Amino acid sequence: MGFQNRMGEGVIMAFSFKRREVKIADIADGKASLKHIYVLLDRIASTSKRTEKEQIIKENQDVPNFKDVVMYALDPFKMFHLTSIVSSKGLGTVARVQNLPEPTIENIFKKLDELADAKGATMEDRTELSWLASADEETKKVVNFILDKDLKCGAGVKTFRKFFPEIPNHEVALCDKDLEKFKTYCDNDPSLVLVSDKLDGVRTWAFIDKSEVRYLSRNGKDYGNFSCFNMGVKILINELSEILGYDYSRFVIDGEAIGKQRDFEAFVGNARKQEGADTTDFEYHVFDFFCKDYPDMPLSNRLSLLEAIFEQHGLHQLRLVSHSKLLHWSDIDILLEDALKRGEEGLVLKNRKDPYTFGRSRSWCKVKKRETVDLPVLRVIEGEGKYEGVLGALVCEYNGTEVKVGSGYTDAQRIEFMTNPPKMVEVYFQNQTGKGSLRFPIFIRDRFDKEE
Repeated sequence: MGFQNRMGEGVIMAFSFKRREVKIADIADGKASLKHIYVLLDRIASTSKRTEKEQIIKENQDVPNFKDVVMYALDPFKMFHLTSIVSSKGLGTVARVQNLPEPTIENIFKKLDELADAKGATMEDRTELSWLASADEETKKVVNFILDKDLKCGAGVKTFRKFFPEIPNHEVALCDKDLEKFKTYCDNDPSLVLVSDKLDGVRTWAFIDKSEVRYLSRNGKDYGNFSCFNMGVKILINELSEILGYDYSRFVIDGEAIGKQRDFEAFVGNARKQEGADTTDFEYHVFDFFCKDYPDMPLSNRLSLLEAIFEQHGLHQLRLVSHSKLLHWSDIDILLEDALKRGEEGLVLKNRKDPYTFGRSRSWCKVKKRETVDLPVLRVIEGEGKYEGVLGALVCEYNGTEVKVGSGYTDAQRIEFMTNPPKMVEVYFQNQTGKGSLRFPIFIRDRFDKEE
């Protein structure tokens, strides 16, 4: 559900749902306010259908300041070093004393640019940005959306990039699931294939930005609790830079962050804590890297470099994922059973000749014992009987069909998800029904690292 019912009838009347027209220009409150953007985001949030969200974005992509807000919020490489701005109470006096610039939209964006170029932010920066966004509560909320890197409208970067292709690419390499097509892609030659375990953690890109190590989730959100990997990541990137002769800022490490005890829920709980996280159990399992100035380097070369560096250096809390050569296609079943016995999710098969490929491609293929899928959550259903007052089921979307996922939750998750449901969940299912739904769907985990 969107948040427009809190805005008042006057705002809602500004929309014509039948004609699909949004008269945003009539809502804007002048050069200092982003209220019209808040209302537009509210309209996008008010529908759960992706096609309708896309239609609204398409019809309003030229609305003043809309593209700016989208770019500031969804550029994963722009960081502002603030989590939120403060209430406007008393800021007028502070502005006069400190001689702060006039609150305008232009000055809001100018301040965001300044913060993005800096290595950190001060309380004075927070005060100034709060003053610049003090025109109304809606403007303050939009700025907080930008700082949170989340537009709170149920549409993620993939959707917005369809209309704003300038949003920088942040697409980790993803696996295909069709083994037969992968074999064909490899010319049915198993000697082209390298095999590794599929780990049960959170996908993480690591790179150095302005001398600081940053860790991005697959949907472009910063992980704030992975600084325990900094020493190892810096050594690894600096060694790659020395060997290949490119600046350290041009390298990105790809891997999976996990807990040594392989307790996924406990690890995720610590990874998401705002403060007080216990990171002694954290490990970063590196399986690849890419260099922006050497995009065509084959996987086998990349892995050889990683192996040489890991052999030479003890990289604190970093582990190198082992890759082995595939001798025969028939070996996959044996390797899969071995991986499952070790507690891993399955296998990843990779073409050793390929460069790092962004997004989903035939270059990588995952092999798992059970079929799983990541589904967006539409709404919650309250339980009955012993589950009265807590979650009964999450209603998810699968290829345009609603799927009710009612099992697999812990009692704690049923309490939490009733009022704070995840945006995306991973679901195990037996097979697809004749009507296009899923048979026996079971919740596995919250995919907080994904949005769509």
